[in-house]
Amino acid sequence: MFSIFNRTPTITLDCFTPITDLPDLFPIKKASEIMPNWWKNLKPTVEFKGINRGSLKMCPGVTDYFKSGFIITCWRDFIIEVNSGIPNVIPENTADLHNPIQWGDEALQGYAHIKLISPWRIREKTGCKFLFTNTFWHNNTHQYFVPNGVVNYKYQHTTNVNLVVNKNAFPNRFELNAGEPFVHCLPISDKNIKIKMHVVSDEEFAKTDVYHFTFSGNYYKSKKFKEENKK
Repeated sequence: MFSIFNRTPTITLDCFTPITDLPDLFPIKKASEIMPNWWKNLKPTVEFKGINRGSLKMCPGVTDYFKSGFIITCWRDFIIEVNSGIPNVIPENTADLHNPIQWGDEALQGYAHIKLISPWRIREKTGCKFLFTNTFWHNNTHQYFVPNGVVNYKYQHTTNVNLVVNKNAFPNRFELNAGEPFVHCLPISDKNIKIKMHVVSDEEFAKTDVYHFTFSGNYYKSKKFKEENKK
């Protein structure tokens, strides 16, 4: 018997951009809607030594992974160059670089950091946490890596993408292509997701940013003050 109490809750992701064509060109989509071609062509079973055996398509860890969360595709072409250990991004003014002093002497040895500024911002009301990770199964490149992190879109709304690149390889020059799967966000929850995309003015887009009032720990301090002020 059907019951409304058995429905899986749905969380809504409101995705904002000031770029009119972006939702039509490079939309944010559910991961289940963006499957790599090799996966689509893979048969569920393969013959090995005269026996039909399950292929990777029968692995629940991978199949559930492809069904979960959403994908942010690369929103434009980029050229990344690393010369003498210093990364450079073309076009200019599309990325930030963190100073190595910010991650200490032991982390990311041999790697340089790049943060690509995304034209998407997301709001989600429940505070659901998401694993923000790479798209290895779509693009297992060795030229860069999107490190894992946990985000939510209740207390912060940016979707900027951190990359680490090998600063010792020379020459190290590669391209990121518009439209390729770039980031996979997986909800740390069994809730369904619903994606709504909105084109807004530059002024409205700026309003989706959080107020930066401190030199460090702005996310945690902002969250603390907001929660305290609701009491």
